[in-house]
Amino acid sequence: MAAGAGSRFFSGRGLAIGCDYRWTAIAPDLPIGHTRPGPPSVSEELASVELTVTTAALVKAIGLLAVQFPEKFHVEAWRAITAEYARRESGYASGPLRLPRHAYDALPGDVKAILQGAGPGQH
Repeated sequence: MAAGAGSRFFSGRGLAIGCDYRWTAIAPDLPIGHTRPGPPSVSEELASVELTVTTAALVKAIGLLAVQFPEKFHVEAWRAITAEYARRESGYASGPLRLPRHAYDALPGDVKAILQGAGPGQH
């Protein structure tokens, strides 16, 4: 029998996953649950842009933004747009898309136009 072939755990560089793995190592004494964020403060309201966007517009905005290296240049907007799309695809009710003002202002014009309900050539 090869070494480790009969064992029921994975081990490598300080990692062991198997029968002896303890959940307390992950989150001791922390309850598991979901919390809803509280209402935004007045300064957050002023510093953010809230848009009512259709799912089709989200898909178009994701497509347009995807070709512009969103992970490097538009991180906050990319995460907000894709998170809202994922929420909708998971069956949750659609909500407004909220972006930090600076992230919204940094978006390319065609992406802003799509999010505002106009086609890319109509801005």
